[in-house]
Amino acid sequence: MSKTKLISTGIIAAIASSICCITPILALLAGSTSFTASFSWIAAVRPYMILLTVIVLGLAWYLQLRPNATDDCDCAIDESPKLFQSKTFLSGITIFAILMMAFPFFAKRILPANEKTSLVVVDKLKSKTIELNIEGMNCEACELHINGELARLKGIYQYHTSYPLAKSTVTYDPGRVSKDSIIAVINLTGYKVKNSILK
Repeated sequence: MSKTKLISTGIIAAIASSICCITPILALLAGSTSFTASFSWIAAVRPYMILLTVIVLGLAWYLQLRPNATDDCDCAIDESPKLFQSKTFLSGITIFAILMMAFPFFAKRILPANEKTSLVVVDKLKSKTIELNIEGMNCEACELHINGELARLKGIYQYHTSYPLAKSTVTYDPGRVSKDSIIAVINLTGYKVKNSILK
């Protein structure tokens, strides 16, 4: 396999390894949520994609740094490598691949936290709080995605979504928004509400 093909494979594998966490950020920026569910399956194969990236880029570095067979004779023409065959280009690709593979760890820092705490005085008798157990979240970007959709609903006073706990706690006005509407909005993002507990 040529060095160019190895680099191309490395880039594709690095991007694919984190596409499940990149799409929620893109969905928030684009205001669309329907396409994110189609990439959630990648979370299961993410470790293999990372391993493929490391192997492929390792081979590309090996090909870049190994001595040429013509180095022992004086017949070689000293020719500077093309941009795509240079160490600088491969270094840039390697840094890009590392950033893509590490994306889930810094995804939440790209966008500001989108958690809502209303300053309006909430009538405890009129408001309700539910805890929703959610499956399908792969990283902190999923929290942002769910919170972004909850922020669009009228009648929600507070919400907090946690990827490590796989749940979202929502305080809302049942006169303005229903529990079923909240669950439906989350389900439309591609994550699924397993159950809800009224607190």
